[in-house]
Amino acid sequence: MKEGAQDQNLELPTYTKLFFNEGEQKGQNSFLLIKLEYQRHHKRCYEWLKERFIPFPAYFFPLSKTVACLLETGQDHDRTVVQEECQRMLEDWLNEGLGRMNIAVYPCDDATIYQMYMGTKEMMELEFYKGYQQIYFANKKIDFKDIDPFLNPEEQRTWVTMLEKRNKQGIKNWLYNSFAQFPEDYYPRPDLMRIKLTSILAQLRRFMYTYKLNGKKSLEERYHQVFQFILYEPVLFKIVQEMLLFTIQLVHEAEAKEREETYDTVERGLQYIEANFHQQDLTLETVAIALQRSPSYLSALFSKKRQETFGQIVANYRLERGKKLLRETDLTIQEIAYQVVFPTRITLPVSLKKRKGQHRDNIGGKIRINLRLKDNNDVMLKLVLFYLLKVV
Repeated sequence: MKEGAQDQNLELPTYTKLFFNEGEQKGQNSFLLIKLEYQRHHKRCYEWLKERFIPFPAYFFPLSKTVACLLETGQDHDRTVVQEECQRMLEDWLNEGLGRMNIAVYPCDDATIYQMYMGTKEMMELEFYKGYQQIYFANKKIDFKDIDPFLNPEEQRTWVTMLEKRNKQGIKNWLYNSFAQFPEDYYPRPDLMRIKLTSILAQLRRFMYTYKLNGKKSLEERYHQVFQFILYEPVLFKIVQEMLLFTIQLVHEAEAKEREETYDTVERGLQYIEANFHQQDLTLETVAIALQRSPSYLSALFSKKRQETFGQIVANYRLERGKKLLRETDLTIQEIAYQVVFPTRITLPVSLKKRKGQHRDNIGGKIRINLRLKDNNDVMLKLVLFYLLKVV
């Protein structure tokens, strides 16, 4: 209880009057509800308030997350005096370096202590939209609006598109337009806004599964932190900021994973071809199966990253291997041909032209080889290796 010039004949208020609507008031009290930005300083704030000079007799009631204060202002007090004292409280507490606070004020009227407490408690919900260092006057009831707390189909499509296109600016604009701009005196129910934010988080979760980001421990932990932040952070703007940072982090991770997987897939594909180019049944489909990718996706990757088709890559491996064997071994032409597995139908001069930048006239005359190799046809094999020997 604050000591001072209170009326000694006034019945002392009790905690029960905060929670039970009993007793009559004669319009001689004002009521404050004080809430801190950082709850860890709650006890210290209570002690600070008790020691503070207040121009009215005051009674303080520490609650779980707030401190209630009954001011014995009398019926004829000037409301601006209470407002000025509240403003000094905000500034002095901030100067303590312990964070910010909000104060909800119920001006003096004929309400019971219970009614004043419930009125300021409801008014304090504006903290969700307005943040800290605010004074709220509970002289009228807040009409929080009902909204659909889930994303509609169009909004879901918008989020899928923004995430797939990595539209970071679009995501930022959507979040700020949806959660940071409200018409005057139009405030959706805070609990429904939290549900809508979890609905967006569900879209982010699907995005994580699509790009297999859920397997990364740090992102999993971050996801659960954001979920808890949505549920318990008092201020909407801070939640939106956290959501935006997490979303952009996911987009960056997906981009990095895409680059990494593209490089990894091409490299693993080349390694597989190098290890198996001597296999007669080596096809794009067999490589795709080995890499657990679709043939069309793998073909597109080879073309994009290597500027060569799958067939050209395999043919080049076989050509290089044939030339190496010609230089470094005593194998017969037929043995080499079988080892490098020339396709049964080839157009060798064109391949060599692409490899060496030469016209076929310079490496073997105007004969275009377009033949079918047959077992034991040594003449045909020699003709094929003739072209190889010209560029070894």
